[in-house]
Amino acid sequence: NFGSLARELGWQPHPGEDNNTKLLRKDLLPFIVEKGDDPELGKEAYKLATQWVNDHKAVDPEMVGGVLCAAATHGDDALLNLYGQAAQKAQDAEERSAIFFAMSCFENPEVAKKVFQIAVSKDFDIRDSLSAIWEMQMHPATGELVYDFVTKNVDTLASRLPRGYDAELPRVGQVYCDEEHAKQVESFFRPRAAKISGAPRLLDQTLEQIRLCSAFRKAQQASFAEFLQSYK
Repeated sequence: NFGSLARELGWQPHPGEDNNTKLLRKDLLPFIVEKGDDPELGKEAYKLATQWVNDHKAVDPEMVGGVLCAAATHGDDALLNLYGQAAQKAQDAEERSAIFFAMSCFENPEVAKKVFQIAVSKDFDIRDSLSAIWEMQMHPATGELVYDFVTKNVDTLASRLPRGYDAELPRVGQVYCDEEHAKQVESFFRPRAAKISGAPRLLDQTLEQIRLCSAFRKAQQASFAEFLQSYK
């Protein structure tokens, strides 16, 4: 199975392996840790991630993003603190981007909330660090936490973001997929979006996305339930 194959590949490259094997490792191992919840590979990723913070040679350059994200999936405060320190020391934008992306992978709600504080701290350019929060919208475990954080801090965020970036704030509503939340998103952001150039258009796009998702789910609900019934 895929889990066995992932464990056979391991996080580190082997001498003489071909490019297809390297590509498979890069795609498969993070997926298995995140979706398959493989404790063994997760622990190995955690160990490698902590080593990488002090010695970047500890992880193959092509695997850095996958290792850091996989380690964070079930990561703790200690790992998040290491990532924060690494982001402060990072010498180039690509490295910082990889770290901020890894921060978005924390699924523990209590740890995820601390990611918000790091992302909006004065230690970083908010245009870069806020990418961690946007990525967290994509994870079922943290999507609604992102919405709650942004709506509670929307005025502060809008004041710190440069023109153009602040227009993106209504996009946090895309985590939802039902008409009730579409109305909630519109009620909250419509008066605020009116004061920000470009925001009304992005709000409309977000509302359309929520409603299309809702309509698709309603259209497929009956057939999906029927499909599940066949496996009882």
